[in-house]
Amino acid sequence: MRLPTLHTKAIFSLILVKQALFALFILTICRAVWLFSNFFWLDSGTFLQYFAAFGFGLFLDLPVLGWFFLPSWIWLLAFPNRSANSPKTTKLIFVISALAVILLTAIDCGYSRVTARRRGTELLSLLGDEGNHIGPYLAEYWWGWVLFLIGVALVYVLTPSKGHSLYIYSKQYPKWKSILFIAITGFVWLTIARGGWRIKPLSSVDAAEFVSPSFSPIASSTPLQFLSTIGQKPVLKYSFMSDAEAEKIVLGNYRIQTQNQKKNVVFLIVESLSRDYTGFLNGKNYTPFLDSLSKLSTNFRFCFANGVRSIEMVPSIFCGIPGIGESQFINSAYAANKIENAYRAFEKQGYATAFFHGAQNGTMRFQAFFAQTGLSNYYGLNEFPSERRTKDVIFTWGVHDEPYLEYVADMTEKLPQPFFISVFTLSSHHPYKIPEKYEKSLPAGTLPIHKTVAYADVSLKNYFAAIQNTAWYKNTIFVITGDHTSYSKDAYFYSQTGH
Repeated sequence: MRLPTLHTKAIFSLILVKQALFALFILTICRAVWLFSNFFWLDSGTFLQYFAAFGFGLFLDLPVLGWFFLPSWIWLLAFPNRSANSPKTTKLIFVISALAVILLTAIDCGYSRVTARRRGTELLSLLGDEGNHIGPYLAEYWWGWVLFLIGVALVYVLTPSKGHSLYIYSKQYPKWKSILFIAITGFVWLTIARGGWRIKPLSSVDAAEFVSPSFSPIASSTPLQFLSTIGQKPVLKYSFMSDAEAEKIVLGNYRIQTQNQKKNVVFLIVESLSRDYTGFLNGKNYTPFLDSLSKLSTNFRFCFANGVRSIEMVPSIFCGIPGIGESQFINSAYAANKIENAYRAFEKQGYATAFFHGAQNGTMRFQAFFAQTGLSNYYGLNEFPSERRTKDVIFTWGVHDEPYLEYVADMTEKLPQPFFISVFTLSSHHPYKIPEKYEKSLPAGTLPIHKTVAYADVSLKNYFAAIQNTAWYKNTIFVITGDHTSYSKDAYFYSQTGH
């Protein structure tokens, strides 16, 4: 019996809720099948670890629910009368979306056994490769396709498609209620599609924020990896010389000295610190402290940036993956690969490790990527003490350099030796704000960034003054670098090598 035509607006669809829950159930079954197919190469764990991977997996499935099942959202909410009167169409639209999810997972069930990771949009490029004939795969995994077809048939039978929607107002009501309906619906969908209101939309690499890196492939999903890699260009492979040649050029006459006492290592990464702004490398007057420090340090005059964006800094410095391609490694299909960063290497040598960045947690997916590649202690804005926050401490992006370096110095005192830590500063980033007390005392320069670089220099000077009498200072190697270059008035710095 056909349902009566309803001349009303639906603000919430009961069928949609049933279908959403069913979609999450399908994704959970897909996760279990993928785990069963790839269990042999995954790290073993406890029941609680697997339970957590599946539990957080439901949260990581939200973007898949929002994007892959978007046709069902549109059909049920934009056409409530037609969807109520056409249950077969409602069922078919959902099944087509579920088919895409199941198909991607089914392909990866076999392919992950070879690649040892989830695959994204690169699956499409493999299908277009003349050297990859799909016929032999279909023949070898015939049993998998039989199970796939049975699964699709079950989904079609079990998909909720009948029932009334919950209607709360009619066409006689004011138009503002129609606008309210559209706004609420759009907000709910956008929240689900983004995976909440994070700085960046939820991505497959974010799985490492919730579970250990070895369980990230389980918590994530192939559809999520597919969404995360849409529009990303492949990372190109470069081969310039052999490892032996590279070692000879880089090390030169330097020799690593073995000592009984392990040295502490502190990386100070100054936002946008370019050679252009320094006195000892380019004759400018914005970095008097670094200029004085250069006389007591080893300096690399031929220093080339591995990228021009902060997001390229972490893979470059701590994983040895320079940002010399067109794509950003953190946002690429390879971000969830098993890669060891410097922190994990130092931890294996008995070092305590930590990364400090006074910006919001989740900025540029640093926290997730660090967790994925091996870092135990990440300190972002969330960890910055509330009692230290004042109008002169916090600016657009986070904590100003001077107070943040003071905080880092205090936190370092609590670490056991030896330690390997790094801090990434913020103030010399657009909008180039510095505390009011320094506005008149620092050189303005010819570009807005110049004064903030001068402020970063003062902050470093005060940081070294604060730690020079500590017990660990004389046993510590300090490395000062920029995350990337920035803009200039000198044409040379816009050349291929200059930039």
